[in-house]
Amino acid sequence: MIKLVMQNIREIFNIRMNDIISIIGAGGKTSLMYVLGEELNKVLLTTSTKIYKPDTNNVYIDELPSINDGSFIMGKSVTNNKIIGYDELELYGITKKFNYTIIEADGSNEMSLKGWNESEPVIHSFSNKTIGVLDIKVLNKSLKEVFRLDEFKKITDCLDIISLKNLCDVVLHENGLFKNSNSASKILYINKVETEKDRINSIKLIEMLKEDNRFNIDKIVIGSIKNKFFKSMYERISIFVLASGKSRRMKSDKLLIDYKGKKLIEHILNKLSNYKYDKYLVCSDDRLFNISKKYGFKYLLNLNSDLGLSESIKASVRNIDSEEYVFFLGDMPNVTTDSIDKLLKSNKGIGVFRSNDLITVPAIINKKYKEEMLSLSGDKGAKLVIMKHLDDCDYIDVLEKEIFDVDTRKDLKR
Repeated sequence: MIKLVMQNIREIFNIRMNDIISIIGAGGKTSLMYVLGEELNKVLLTTSTKIYKPDTNNVYIDELPSINDGSFIMGKSVTNNKIIGYDELELYGITKKFNYTIIEADGSNEMSLKGWNESEPVIHSFSNKTIGVLDIKVLNKSLKEVFRLDEFKKITDCLDIISLKNLCDVVLHENGLFKNSNSASKILYINKVETEKDRINSIKLIEMLKEDNRFNIDKIVIGSIKNKFFKSMYERISIFVLASGKSRRMKSDKLLIDYKGKKLIEHILNKLSNYKYDKYLVCSDDRLFNISKKYGFKYLLNLNSDLGLSESIKASVRNIDSEEYVFFLGDMPNVTTDSIDKLLKSNKGIGVFRSNDLITVPAIINKKYKEEMLSLSGDKGAKLVIMKHLDDCDYIDVLEKEIFDVDTRKDLKR
């Protein structure tokens, strides 16, 4: 059996140190902000509009907290029991004092769906991640659920009952959910998935979104804040470091051998750690779990590793729905970030490293080759798929040392 282990809400939303996250939409924004705040330490929770002042002791109005851990709800002032946010420049300075910042950047008058006027949502320029919240339970409901109905009708053809097509337009229209968002990462969170019917409707919506030529979402998560349930359903780019090998030629666990001041596996993990995409370390057991956490990788367990390299590829593709699958090997310590950047910018079906006439992983492979990857067997890795489609390859020319992999004690000395 192959399974994902130890994922929490922080991992599912791919939250990294120093992230500044704007939450927009309707149907659970404030609740999501507080749930995320519970998972993080030294986190600023605030608004670029206004939110109700909670009856808790971690609220600070126009003052900085004197303690250094926990979550802190902050604002410039309070009017009618609502916290009013700081202006953009002042808030930017305050964010530097926290590990994370989460900003409720939209208003919906406590309604389940909305349209947006010219000034909404209020996403600050320094926000690097936007989470758009959509309530799946509005499907097949009347327009009484909609805030700013006139604006809503401008981006949908809805006349009476809210349809999947209407929700698709809300998410993807240029004046819809992600309006004003220039963030590096756009995440759609479908909330209130609490029944089998809700789950099926969410899947139908996701498929409709992905088939729309306007689709530009980096990640889709479904869940229920009420039930503390969250599941990643789609990722635009997913990075996998394959580390399920048995190190038979080394006769010891080569990935944990010291190499140039670090464990061998740490070299590639460190270089990939700053990329904002979801990243997975694919292993046969839990021996690398703590190292994966150190570098912000999720852990993907491959219990069929004895069947060969193909099982690491299949574990990655089977468990994660992604537009692009990027594969690295854990024993290639000399790959450069410049080459990684070029690989991730590849615009063909396959991007692959090439040194002289040798073509090899690392590689980025489009989902259109998913079934071929799933059909691999034995020690046949991604290269088998690559060699079948050389006319659809973007070649990233690299130095020979970048594709050097450590297999023996002699390799360590090289």
